[in-house]
Amino acid sequence: MGHTKSVAVTVPAPGTVRKIWLSNASFTPGLSSTPDTLCQASRPAGVTTGAALIATTTKTAGSVLAPATSYYRVDGTLVGTGADLTAVTPNSLAGSLTTGTWQAGNGSYPGGVGTWVGSTSLATIGTNASTCGNWTDPTQTEGFYGSAGDTTAQWWDPFGSTTTCNTAFWIYCVQTAP
Repeated sequence: MGHTKSVAVTVPAPGTVRKIWLSNASFTPGLSSTPDTLCQASRPAGVTTGAALIATTTKTAGSVLAPATSYYRVDGTLVGTGADLTAVTPNSLAGSLTTGTWQAGNGSYPGGVGTWVGSTSLATIGTNASTCGNWTDPTQTEGFYGSAGDTTAQWWDPFGSTTTCNTAFWIYCVQTAP
């Protein structure tokens, strides 16, 4: 590095940016509100619209993401673009998120908590079994989950991990409007 010349630094515009966070409380299918309602109630300051990043029997989780949009935690740390999030799957075994999604909408850090996901990837529609009856039936036995404490494929669905649907896990949430 030299010190005899100076040049103004140009910082590129960040493009479209939105928030990604964990719900402020855990969710048990069929015993509380819907995942979307929980995400809307868990919005960080300044976010007007939040939706659950979760598969259902009629839509993929990735349908709420914009591929070219950058998603940041509440503390301002980049997690990745919508394309980055969608690309990290158990089947790819490649890549990882820039950082984890382990911060809740209220700013707390619940740690490496389990998160309901409902499918093996963000590009896959859930089944009645993988989504605990479309998030309404706590008596089912195979709801798919991931781990908010990971940045690898474990963040979404660690190779088809399932648990009973009466389990309380967190929900990934994303900002869907500016």
